[in-house]
Amino acid sequence: MIERSGCRVIGVDISANMRALAASYVASDRFIACAPDGFSALIARGLRVDGAIAVWVLQHCPAPGADVGPIRAAMNPGAKLFVVNNQLSAVPTREAAWVNDGAQIRTILSGSFSLEDEGVLEAEPVPPALSDVAFWAT
Repeated sequence: MIERSGCRVIGVDISANMRALAASYVASDRFIACAPDGFSALIARGLRVDGAIAVWVLQHCPAPGADVGPIRAAMNPGAKLFVVNNQLSAVPTREAAWVNDGAQIRTILSGSFSLEDEGVLEAEPVPPALSDVAFWAT
């Protein structure tokens, strides 16, 4: 994406290990990875973005509603959000691989964003176990 469009990208993750891996994987001066607190600090200092992408992220957040707020706050008027996500939450825990706490990601997103388009993931190349429970939306 960076090479094709020349854009700048900010990756946000709670895991310091994932942020370090992202920086080395992307290997671009047009990319930074930061913690959620760092992202909020950038927003407080006036950061605004022209678009946001959340792919397989929000369903893993213990409080997805709280995580959608900073995304919305960072977006310029007219900016678009593209999401690929499970319909329900799948929060990682120590006790079980994933726990559905009942959060409905589409409903949470609709509180901050207007739906423009949406669909389901096609069974190819996505495994049916994912395509049956996931969606995409702008």
